[in-house]
Amino acid sequence: MDVVRCSLNRKRDLWWPCSRSLLQRPSIDNLPDCLLSEILMLLPQKSIIQCKCVSQRWCSLISSPSFAYFVNSRFHASTILERPSTLLFSYNNIHGNKNKMVLVTSEEPKFKSLASLIHQYYNTNSFVSDDIAQASCHDLLLCYKNVFVADDDVGSRSMTVYYVLNPITRQSMALPPLRRSKSARIGFIFRCKKEQQSSYRVMRIPKFEGESTEFKVDIFSSDTGKWSESVVSCPRGFRLANYAYAGVPCHGLLLWWSSNGHLVGFDPYTSKCCRVIDKPVELALKHGIQRLGVCNGALRICQIVEEDDSKLLVWELKDYDTEGKWSLEHKVNFNEIVSDYSRLNGILSVLAYHLYDRDIVYVMLPPRVSSLNMRRKTVEIVCDFPRNCTFYSGFNVFNFVFLVGQPTFLLSRIPYRKRRLPNYSAACYLGF
Repeated sequence: MDVVRCSLNRKRDLWWPCSRSLLQRPSIDNLPDCLLSEILMLLPQKSIIQCKCVSQRWCSLISSPSFAYFVNSRFHASTILERPSTLLFSYNNIHGNKNKMVLVTSEEPKFKSLASLIHQYYNTNSFVSDDIAQASCHDLLLCYKNVFVADDDVGSRSMTVYYVLNPITRQSMALPPLRRSKSARIGFIFRCKKEQQSSYRVMRIPKFEGESTEFKVDIFSSDTGKWSESVVSCPRGFRLANYAYAGVPCHGLLLWWSSNGHLVGFDPYTSKCCRVIDKPVELALKHGIQRLGVCNGALRICQIVEEDDSKLLVWELKDYDTEGKWSLEHKVNFNEIVSDYSRLNGILSVLAYHLYDRDIVYVMLPPRVSSLNMRRKTVEIVCDFPRNCTFYSGFNVFNFVFLVGQPTFLLSRIPYRKRRLPNYSAACYLGF
């Protein structure tokens, strides 16, 4: 029997069955898409967005609906108590340069820089004006600007440009411009479902006079990247309230208060009809409503009754999927509140519900924003509000949720451009 000696190279090839080309030129580009996606998903959101400029393959991979879904679903799979949140206040500085300003109530480190990030974005982007925010959903803000564009017939005409902003990731996406019309009520809703592309809708209800059973709405779909006009039917009638509350996203609907005494919900994804929810029986229309919002996933409405014994009433909607019945959750007499503020009945106004604590509402007691614990009947100061400003409690308060792990990822439709970040006409990284 002949003995065959193995060379060192031969032994290496037997024990390390890889091609010599891979050993000589290791590269991440040789990884399959599935493995490369797993690596990219572990990066911080800011780094993910920057990686789109590495190559056309990376840009295509990160821009795919499946990638966006898995990134976004990381947060939505977490429990509700893991979601730190804060309130954002948009107001006008009436002295100096009269800029739009933002106040953040939370003192947590993750939120401390939020206001400055939004201010820097406002100051470094000329297309941002009029108001910093119109609506919010999770960690996304909806903003807008009125712009003038050239027109061959009339010289120039006014257009409305809405854009979605994530201050945490410094991403923004401008929506296609709309012809400017009368003032409108705006709604913003985000959806992330298993095995589906994460998407959002912007719904715009142009102002109309009186009460109507049919009216036009504009709906933007992030799936198509286009606006569409629809005629919505509301058999019981809908009358726009005087105050400009943004639509409240809850259980897949955008909800508004109709001043003729009920709630109207619209599904901008599937239906041209609406759902009507009757008001609580005890709610007196003559006192109006203070705040429509969501607490711990449930829809709430409240009212301040200013009589001999002024009090705050808070209702919560039960049996949402069936008839929808209201339950009176809190009844707080102002003279029971343990605070010097009990003498300021006429000044107190409800700004927002705590997102998770069912006992807390945020109230404005000039010049401070305070939290009212309706069970303990106590008031705590949250922050001071600037004196030299104008503020409208009806529509300048927004909930902002810090999405743990991975913030909401805005899907870009812009084609790859080597070594160039996309401009504001599509999803982009804001490098301030």
